[in-house]
Amino acid sequence: MFPSEKGNYILGNEYSPVAVVIPRGNHNLIKIAVEGGAAIAGYLVTTNIGIEKIIANIVSNPNIRYIIIFGMESEGHLAAQSLLSLYKNGIDENGRIIGSTGMTPYIRNLPKEAVERFRAQIRYMINLIGEEDPKLLRKTNTACIQEPKNAIEMTLNILWKRLRR
Repeated sequence: MFPSEKGNYILGNEYSPVAVVIPRGNHNLIKIAVEGGAAIAGYLVTTNIGIEKIIANIVSNPNIRYIIIFGMESEGHLAAQSLLSLYKNGIDENGRIIGSTGMTPYIRNLPKEAVERFRAQIRYMINLIGEEDPKLLRKTNTACIQEPKNAIEMTLNILWKRLRR
């Protein structure tokens, strides 16, 4: 059942392939993401419980294939950097997120299979950490929603980072 975990998020169209993660609380950006068609958009402040909730909610909705990380990084915790590291590198045998520089970057309450399912399900994790322009969030959301046969080309005049395994 989607979503499977409670948290600080807003639900949108559950059939959408997009989830939006805002590392530092900005309710306006979360609202814009959902209005733009995201299945779910919410905060990510901590590198452990917060990421675990994201994993659980994403795997409970197999429609989600894209995660947009948008907004300012959470100070100290570096939760967004940890989520990117998790996607790229996974976790070690102790549940530590490989490559994370954040505080307490451990996945302790989910099996490794859930983490691997999350990593396999997500096609792209779009890193827009530091960006706060609502127009950019809308455009990125729209670009992710487009079906390949009618996708539009999107040109951005910023540093665009995509992690793809």
